[in-house]
Amino acid sequence: MFDSLKKLSMKQVMKKVSIAFGIMVIILIAFGPSYMKLIEGPKDLSALSIEEMPGAYVKGELYYIFDQFAYYYNENDDGTEDITDQYYFILIGEDKLMGLHVKTDDFEIANQIFNESYDFDYGQREELTTSWQLKGTINKMEGEVLEFFQSYFDEAGVDAGEVENYSIPYVLEVDYVGSFDSFAVYASLAVFILLLAYVIITLVKGAAGVYISPIKKYISKNELTVALESMESDFAGAKSIDNFIIGPKWSYFFHGNKAQVVENSTLLWVYRENNTQRLYGIKIHDKKSLIMYTKDKKKLVASMHHNYDIDSVIEELVKQIPGLVTGYSKELEKSFKKDFENFGRQPEPQVTEEIE
Repeated sequence: MFDSLKKLSMKQVMKKVSIAFGIMVIILIAFGPSYMKLIEGPKDLSALSIEEMPGAYVKGELYYIFDQFAYYYNENDDGTEDITDQYYFILIGEDKLMGLHVKTDDFEIANQIFNESYDFDYGQREELTTSWQLKGTINKMEGEVLEFFQSYFDEAGVDAGEVENYSIPYVLEVDYVGSFDSFAVYASLAVFILLLAYVIITLVKGAAGVYISPIKKYISKNELTVALESMESDFAGAKSIDNFIIGPKWSYFFHGNKAQVVENSTLLWVYRENNTQRLYGIKIHDKKSLIMYTKDKKKLVASMHHNYDIDSVIEELVKQIPGLVTGYSKELEKSFKKDFENFGRQPEPQVTEEIE
């Protein structure tokens, strides 16, 4: 019996582990290059040649900003604008320009350096005193940002063929690790680590038989009335529907990964429940359960895969348990909570209302 239940438990475990593993693979595909850059650590920007800069994760100290060539903003209902991104030119080497992408958190320091650089260029100050220790990734300019970049030189009268003599079409994106900002990278890494821990712990528990321990505890708790031999005999003659096993005296089922057992004669009310889980309006999971209440008002939940299997279980339980109340309605729920003594004495059979 325990071996069979352990195998069923491992099937439950492997389904969930497979989903977790699939998510981990997706995370690795998307964020793997960023993780590698984190492991390698940032390179010194000043020590890199121009040929080594594309795609590099770097750190450096910035004193000078040449000019601004683009910014993005959100327009509010009152007509005001909230700037979200700013793009500047910075010097690399001795004579070339590269983009600098700054988000809102760093606007103050970037604007201060830009203003001081402007004053320095026009002789209004003798030296640059503000510096900024930054990290980021040098990514290739694309799309609209690249168009703004090229338009800057067009407006300055620089021929298209000469632009590469003055600049490289790359942008140092502050606080980016690879193609993603650092918050997204660290958040994804945290999710990956949690999923990895979940997979390891779940597999270890499943292999150790932890998930069938509730049935062992049930036998131990009721050792005066429940013998292991009688339960094994009951299990051997049981009927399986999906992962629900109905014996002559007991029923065995799973709530999540954990195996559970209930004495059939104690069941009072059973019904099917469907819960649809959505994320931003998108259906991500449809949870199907058989809800069971015992005569002492204890609620039990059996996790199942298909509605037709749940209905088959209910039909089988009705055959074995005289007077079993089936189906859900608000009237039944009200009677169960407020008029328990008369619960289930309805003259007409109840029609199931699915719970969404």
